[in-house]
Amino acid sequence: MLYENVYIDAYGYEIPENILKTANLENQLSPVYDKLNLAPGRLEMMTGLKERRFWDDGTRPSEVATKAAIKAIEMSPFRVDEIGALINCSVCRDYLEPSTATVIAKNLGMSGQSILFDVSNACLGFATGLGVAANMVELGQVESALVVSAEAASEVVENTIKALLQNPSEQLLLASIPSLTLGSAAVAFVLTSKKNSRRKLKFRGGVTLNDSDGSNLCLWGPDTGFPSQASHTMMTDGKTLLEKGTVLARKTWEKFSAKTGISVDSVDTVFSHQVGMLHRNVVFDAIGMDVKKDFTTFEYLGNTGSVAMPITTAMGCEKGAFTQGKQAVMMGIGSGLVCTMYNLEWESA
Repeated sequence: MLYENVYIDAYGYEIPENILKTANLENQLSPVYDKLNLAPGRLEMMTGLKERRFWDDGTRPSEVATKAAIKAIEMSPFRVDEIGALINCSVCRDYLEPSTATVIAKNLGMSGQSILFDVSNACLGFATGLGVAANMVELGQVESALVVSAEAASEVVENTIKALLQNPSEQLLLASIPSLTLGSAAVAFVLTSKKNSRRKLKFRGGVTLNDSDGSNLCLWGPDTGFPSQASHTMMTDGKTLLEKGTVLARKTWEKFSAKTGISVDSVDTVFSHQVGMLHRNVVFDAIGMDVKKDFTTFEYLGNTGSVAMPITTAMGCEKGAFTQGKQAVMMGIGSGLVCTMYNLEWESA
């Protein structure tokens, strides 16, 4: 869907202080590498990731989502009691019930009139939440909407390392590589209408397509809330996921380009879901996009799930990768498979 009256007016994010370098992660896996006759450096070579970050033990998603939300609200023209809706979009949630959105709202001291709920769509949760929030603003249901997400990946990474040490097989290693790229972070956007917007960063919307036949290609579970009472792991058929995801991305781009009038030449900056260098290169090649247009964070944040695309957008705006008078594309592929592409237009002052 395309929008005429929706703007991203503010953002905030939180990044953990605890860093796990890829070299140190590979040191932990040295028995696996030795058994499989693999040289150190393979993971960084394949993914481009030098490090990823994790929260302190016991940190709940709602805690860091709240911090990101406070920063976003402080940047926006709204007080916390003026936020009309809060949508939490993370894979990691405090509980199965109640919604993590209600916990964040309590932390913020939001109005009892605010609409609160969670949206779940794997790594595209935030992208889906943006669409839901944009619909509400476009229809005049709310003056402002806060979209938040916070991912906590340390448990999955630690369990993946343990599983590989117990069963150092090539098959398990290949299925585990996406898990080893995961990192933690939190992000929040405030959406509003043109009359309230001070930044004039227009959210034009876009398109979403799916290939649900690929819903078994990446599995993370069971869903037990946070912290987990089970041993969370994530298994991925990376080769098939990349192949099917690339086909889906090409189809999505064709529909997106036709709907928005955006071409690979008219795009100034791309903010993509940050999986890693290989995936980025293959997808960009499939749609004919110059990789030099991609603003990346995967090198030092890793794959932060639903946080990846929006936090990369926020950082790109801060660092001048996307400025007034320019066109940008937010795009990502998530487990399921689902592909979303959005157009951002930063109107000139």
